[in-house]
Amino acid sequence: MAVEFQLTRAEYFAAQSLHSRRRFRRFLWVWLLLFLSASNWLQRDRFGDPGAYWVLAVLIGVGLLLLAVLDWAMPRILATIMVLTAWRQQPMLREPVSFEVDDAGLRYHSDRGNWQYRWADLIGRAENSRICLLYLAPNLMLPLPRRVLTETDLATIRRHLGR
Repeated sequence: MAVEFQLTRAEYFAAQSLHSRRRFRRFLWVWLLLFLSASNWLQRDRFGDPGAYWVLAVLIGVGLLLLAVLDWAMPRILATIMVLTAWRQQPMLREPVSFEVDDAGLRYHSDRGNWQYRWADLIGRAENSRICLLYLAPNLMLPLPRRVLTETDLATIRRHLGR
């Protein structure tokens, strides 16, 4: 049975925030490895004094704290800017759409057209308490508000796209 909804600004904000956090975390390990490699190089080649190791430990701690702050702040900053501009410039975000979820896939309907996605067409998902994002590509997603998803819909999505 098709479920109709209109995405709210708060839900769009939640979708962008979740996407930004996911995108940033994808590169978090790269930054962490670069930081640890640089600190190892500095410790090995630049510090002959054993006491300088503690200076390096503090620098590593500060670097990790900076990464944690960025992990918290970046989605909020980027999502806010994106929501304010995209929500205002793209009226299609506020149009009513409907969807159906079953074992065959996802059917998405709007005044602009009808789309059917097999589960194999979707590359992943992300969710929080407000929104469920179904990814068609790394930066192309279908936002489904959690308020309109039934437990059966969520179980089907999780079964086909992983927990």
